[in-house]
Amino acid sequence: MKYIAVIIMLFFYASSSLAAISAINGTISDSESIIILGSSFGENNLDYSEISTVIEETTAGQTPINTGGWIFDEGFNANPVASTIYAHSGGKSLYCNSDAGSTSALRFDYGSYITLNQTVFVSWWTRASWSVGGQWKQFRINYQNDIQDDTPQMAMFNWTTSTKQWINRPGPTTSSDGTDNYMSQVMTSDRDEWYRVDLILTISSANGTYDGSYTMYRYDPNDQFYSAINSDVMTHNDDPKYWRWFLWQNYQGNSMDGLQVYIDDPFIQVGSQARVELCDASTWAARTSCDIQPATEWSTTSITATVNTGAFSTDDTAYLYVVDADGNVNSTGYEVTIGETGGGEDTTAPTVDSFTIPATSSSLTVPVLAFTCSDDTAVTGYCISLTDDSSGCSWYGSAPSTVTFDSAGSQTAYAFCRDAALNVSDSVSDSVAITLSSSPAKIVGELSGSFQ
Repeated sequence: MKYIAVIIMLFFYASSSLAAISAINGTISDSESIIILGSSFGENNLDYSEISTVIEETTAGQTPINTGGWIFDEGFNANPVASTIYAHSGGKSLYCNSDAGSTSALRFDYGSYITLNQTVFVSWWTRASWSVGGQWKQFRINYQNDIQDDTPQMAMFNWTTSTKQWINRPGPTTSSDGTDNYMSQVMTSDRDEWYRVDLILTISSANGTYDGSYTMYRYDPNDQFYSAINSDVMTHNDDPKYWRWFLWQNYQGNSMDGLQVYIDDPFIQVGSQARVELCDASTWAARTSCDIQPATEWSTTSITATVNTGAFSTDDTAYLYVVDADGNVNSTGYEVTIGETGGGEDTTAPTVDSFTIPATSSSLTVPVLAFTCSDDTAVTGYCISLTDDSSGCSWYGSAPSTVTFDSAGSQTAYAFCRDAALNVSDSVSDSVAITLSSSPAKIVGELSGSFQ
């Protein structure tokens, strides 16, 4: 858990739907602040909790002191302890020796019921081993501090010999309609290897309503990224009970023996899945390992975050991504080198590579046949103007498909692009001859005579 203080500056304009990172100022190393320029980040209320520093500051072999809603000392069985044997990031992780007492639980109390119609995001790294397979009850969210089957609740049961891994129990009883909604395999078959689990949970808008969802991600570093989703789910139907407790149960049962579990970088956020990630691939789709960068300030134009370098080492290449509340993310990562200094403010403007409209038109609204741009970081805005001046531009997140002129005759349109640092390209123009079809002639007559 080695961290870097980061300030992410994002110049926002309303039309864009994806974040874009354009430049970095500062050194990517422990305890250094950096500024990342970009755009379109959105909002995050930062209602999260994580314990990376707590784990690092606890003496190896000791149980951390209960703090901030996190409970390590459950008073029986085998309490989790800090360990230097394995660590995903930093030098320590939490060791849960389930074999010593059948359960070695890590617990977090949110402090109040989590209301309906919002998102809950949970993430952690783990590795485990066992001598005999069976049932590893890894994690559950419950309305009370109880690791027993209950409602409303979701649980990851992790049978090593079954695909019934994930159970949803909205209530009012464990046999009620809408319960036992199983998802496919959520843990890896690999033993003694780190992998990351993410849960993105959309809570139903009302009790008894089937509009919630469960999304699960699993990161297997240098191997694969796995995802599964169960939509149109009823998450709650047991008013007035709602989710509150997050429980890494780590129970071994049903013939399982010798279960040893390590947990690192647990992270819980209520109200949003928005976050900053440091990943191993240049595109979001190709990632197999990422680490969350906990934020301390967040607005539509800037984020201050403490960067977790995770398993990266000095001189490693990594890529920054910004995920918004809806799960939108920059598809191409911003490349950084751990331990090196960024190149400063982005001053390079994009280039309009092509802009074409038809040579003739019979309408004032003319289709755009081609409009493409390129930039050294990312193109974030497109504009077509009727004058060779970008100051009056209306900027769009993608290239417009039409342009509308004010009158017929020979007309010229000018295309511009800009990047996240608001650098604007030179214009590229194209012309069209507009001929409007004539309107039918009006026939006007006179009537003479008299009416009787």
